[in-house]
Parts: sequence; structure tokens; C-alpha cells
Amino acid sequence: MSDEDQHLGQSPFMSLSVSNFPLDYMHLICLGVTRKLMYSWIRGPLATRLGTQTTRELSEAFILLKVQVPHEFALKPRSLNELDRWKATELRQFLLHWSSLSTRLFE
Repeated sequence: MSDEDQHLGQSPFMSLSVSNFPLDYMHLICLGVTRKLMYSWIRGPLATRLGTQTTRELSEAFILLKVQVPHEFALKPRSLNELDRWKATELRQFLLHWSSLSTRLFE
């Protein structure tokens, strides 16, 4: 609010602080931490990035997993090439269910 000509007064939201908002799992864990980790593994620095072959094998495993996913799951697994379009539900499913597949795949 350094330019007085740009403001009519203080917003009622100025008195709110971050502590007045509930923390939610979807934004913090699914869309925050899980997505950031996956981006790091797929497109991050070479020290953390998975190899091209590994990424391809994981994507293929996720696609093959589609037929085994119960109908109670809202979304079926997609390729890691579509990571930019993954929804929070898919990221949650990866974190809680599909990630165990990926660890068994490379033992």
C-alpha cells in the first residue's frame, strides 16, 4: 500500500493471518509435497532424477495397473508423461497405493 492513490482503504482481509485458515491434506500433501517429489524424480536435478528407462518402466507399470484398480478408485493410473495433468486424487493414490508397486518393481 505504498501508493496511496491506488487504494481506497484497508481490506478486511488484512486482519486475517495464515493461522486463521485450516490446513488441508489435499493442498499440503497431495498437491504440495507429493507433486514436488515426483517432479524432482522425473524432471529434477540429475542427482535426484530417475533414469529415462526407469521412468518409462514406471509409466508402463502404472498403465498396466489400470485393469487391476478397483472400481471404487475415482481415477485410474496415468503415465508419468502426463504428470502435469495429474489431479490431487491421483497423487494421493500414488502416495498411498501405487508407490508400493514402484518400490517392488525395482527390488
